[in-house]
Amino acid sequence: MKKGFFALLVMLPLSLPVPAGADFAKFRDRNDTPSPLDIRWVSHGHRGKDVEHQIVTYKPWDVGDLRRNWFAMHVNLVSDDPDATEQDFGTSWDYAVSVSARGKGLTAEIWREDVEPSQLLGEVPALHPTPKKLVIRIPRQFLDAAPGPYEWNAGSVFAGHGKGACAKKSCDDWTGKRWWNLEATHKG
Repeated sequence: MKKGFFALLVMLPLSLPVPAGADFAKFRDRNDTPSPLDIRWVSHGHRGKDVEHQIVTYKPWDVGDLRRNWFAMHVNLVSDDPDATEQDFGTSWDYAVSVSARGKGLTAEIWREDVEPSQLLGEVPALHPTPKKLVIRIPRQFLDAAPGPYEWNAGSVFAGHGKGACAKKSCDDWTGKRWWNLEATHKG
């Protein structure tokens, strides 16, 4: 993999709220990183045949902040055992998705990490509908979408490049591991 960590995309109309019938869960994160990419909360859910994540930060950021920094997500699958527990997952990730700036917009690269060398599976556009929000939608075909539990996390990597509290080191912010069962929630 070329960049380090990677993140996921969601194509969501800019003014569309989470629909009443969708299965979404929201997880809060502490205000603990002196970076504009400090994550406030993440949400996870299913929209048709896509897995959707939203990342909201404490502070506003713009596309230019992702020229040398990025949001990232990792996903592990255990699709052959619906009763899998955390001990069933390894320390490496099956997939990584990175969101970074490309031109005036954002793009998400989806990587397969459980093979050597890592394989770029594709790219999808990422949305920045408000000054504090990133929306990522990943087509399930990229994730070998067999029903079963999987774990995921989200994070941000921000290097201040000579400015502020992150000037001399990277200010990384990672949420904890989160669980979701594709079989129980996917309605597509």
